[in-house]
Amino acid sequence: MGRIYKRAIDSKQYDLGTIKWHSETADSPFRKFFISYLKKYTYLWKNADVLEIGSGLGWLLNLIKQEGANIVEGIEPSKKNIAWIKDNFSQLRVFNTDFQNFKTERKYDLIIAVMVFNHIGNITEMLAKAYSLLKDKGELQIIVPEFTHYRLPTYHHKVEFEKINDEEYAISVTRDDGTLADVIRKIGVYKREAHKTKFEFVEAIPLLPTKELIKSNSKYKKYEKGPPHSYLIRFQK
Repeated sequence: MGRIYKRAIDSKQYDLGTIKWHSETADSPFRKFFISYLKKYTYLWKNADVLEIGSGLGWLLNLIKQEGANIVEGIEPSKKNIAWIKDNFSQLRVFNTDFQNFKTERKYDLIIAVMVFNHIGNITEMLAKAYSLLKDKGELQIIVPEFTHYRLPTYHHKVEFEKINDEEYAISVTRDDGTLADVIRKIGVYKREAHKTKFEFVEAIPLLPTKELIKSNSKYKKYEKGPPHSYLIRFQK
């Protein structure tokens, strides 16, 4: 695979000196955007054992804990992010590792991964591991980029693409806060690979710009009706 793809699946990408990620707290426009959709499922958080893959700065884990989850644990490979969590959310239990190397005897009611699968090469392996860590009737929720959105002329950033196949491409975007690479896949890829692990597909929810996101940046208004920025996909064991 090419240079962009290799960067996209590097679990240490967020520790590169070129990325300044600490502005992405729960108060940032996109964190609020994701939370607005995830909060529709707070009924799954109550008294539940929850694992988050790729906890970032801990904003979602902290919210889930506040909403009454029983056990809240996270996985985060970035040492920079772990240090930030310790300074700001010291009550959270977050393991400094990637999902591939994460080991536990615990089973969870809910596993959440927000914009994480776009940094994974072997998604079949990751889905299978998530399946094995869920209790019966447990749920996996993932937020992933929408396939066409990232090809739109939405941003005034430096953008590079690498085609992988007709259903996948790698993209590198350089913003003011650094360069970040992702693997963008069609939703059908996730559904197909999840089916191999015996997951039951529940739904794929298009995440269209909210009024609050548009208010923070008017450029999203022209995408009110699509294409969506990303999808929230739900699978059940």
